[in-house]
Amino acid sequence: MTTIKLSIAKTDIPYFDKFLSKEMVKPPVNSLRATGQYDHSLRVYERIYEVLIRKDEREIIFEISLSATAEKVNPLDISTKSASTTLKFSKEEMKELLDLLFSRIREAEKNAKAKPLKTFEYEARLDTSIYPLKSTVKFGKYKVAPSNKKDEQGCECKLRFSVESIDQDFSLTDATLEAKIIAAWLSVVYDIGIRFKGFSKITPDSDPIINYETIKRPDFRPVKHAFAEETKVPDDFMALWKNFYSLPSEIKADFISSCLCFQVAMDLRSTYSALSYQLFVTAIEIIAKKVVSCATVQKRFIEFICRSINQESQKQFTKKLEKFYGRRSAIVHEKGIGFGFLPSFDIRTFDEIPGEELWDLEIIVNSALLGFLEKPFRMELVSRNLIEKN
Repeated sequence: MTTIKLSIAKTDIPYFDKFLSKEMVKPPVNSLRATGQYDHSLRVYERIYEVLIRKDEREIIFEISLSATAEKVNPLDISTKSASTTLKFSKEEMKELLDLLFSRIREAEKNAKAKPLKTFEYEARLDTSIYPLKSTVKFGKYKVAPSNKKDEQGCECKLRFSVESIDQDFSLTDATLEAKIIAAWLSVVYDIGIRFKGFSKITPDSDPIINYETIKRPDFRPVKHAFAEETKVPDDFMALWKNFYSLPSEIKADFISSCLCFQVAMDLRSTYSALSYQLFVTAIEIIAKKVVSCATVQKRFIEFICRSINQESQKQFTKKLEKFYGRRSAIVHEKGIGFGFLPSFDIRTFDEIPGEELWDLEIIVNSALLGFLEKPFRMELVSRNLIEKN
């Protein structure tokens, strides 16, 4: 077995995967077969390339193993999978074939660094219900802009961004995922339900304006947005985005999951209150597991919220959180509504979920998630090397 160390970043692996296929299949290489899978969101890859070489009625298959984690790209392993018992290649010919593979691998590596691939631009339609967004905000490669579209579901805004893609089908999948993630993140930041509706043709923007709202965090206001009035941009929007984008990949993935839980919990609040209640708690449980070290899940839930909104010494507040978690446990264990199950119609008949309590829980969960984003590294990380590795 021979190894070859790649000089590419882990984020370049999808491009290397594409260019290796292009560079490799040239005479005397007859074909290339790739197996394995990759998780694009986590940047975890496992690929095996079977390279069939035919020359002068002889053939041999080389196997190239590529693996990468969220932290590093491992050296390629090159081995011989099969060879004919007769008409074998000589040692000198084998060396020439290996040199040929090496040169094509290096060319793919070079192209992966340059990334001369197409970029697709997308405009996603986001539903904002009864809360119109009239400001244009640019953050990273994304831009949220107002839209004149409105239907029975309510107001809309536009999310525009571009995706570097391996091919158009992969780009579409990636773009859909990105749009849903950004919609969930915006739901937490604006504290309104924002949902991905689909894509539309690129439309011209109106003259950009931006109206900020000064917010003191933690924001425990019971009513944050007036009915049908403009939802303004929080004045710490860019700081929250910068901190979110700078999170280590493992923590960022969990925070995204927390945002998605929060978004769904908001959607279910008026129709399936018990499931909504559980999901608000789950939104904290997911991220707390990564950044708070406590003996039990309930203690992590309480510790995360108290630290995020600076309420560690407030006993009455702690008792309120204990009540939240106790009701969550009753819903899950006594009523049998487990995370991931589709809600049945009789959930809406549960009358033990006071509306005021559910609303209070939502406000506190939202404040805790945003409080964590304000100063994401003040927590005692369960795995301290998460930051070091990034």
